[in-house]
Amino acid sequence: FVDNRFFAERGSASVRTVARARWGIDEDVFCVLFAGKFERKKRPLDLLAAVERLPRDLRAKVRVLMVGSGLLELEFDQQRGNYKVRAR
Repeated sequence: FVDNRFFAERGSASVRTVARARWGIDEDVFCVLFAGKFERKKRPLDLLAAVERLPRDLRAKVRVLMVGSGLLELEFDQQRGNYKVRAR
């Protein structure tokens, strides 16, 4: 169950602008969020591979936020360099 109202109330333009500034994401950049456990059945690394396959000009305008923890954290850390990923 996802409480859509909870997220809608916190998704105002000002909250969005502050969050983007905090993460260093420009307003004209498309931001994709993966939020969940880093486990094989959820396939979080597929998202990074998909973005990597975009044409270079589109890829430059995409940022992926990966939020979570799980068994794939070590694998994710090892592959981070392949996807030009920064850890925070």
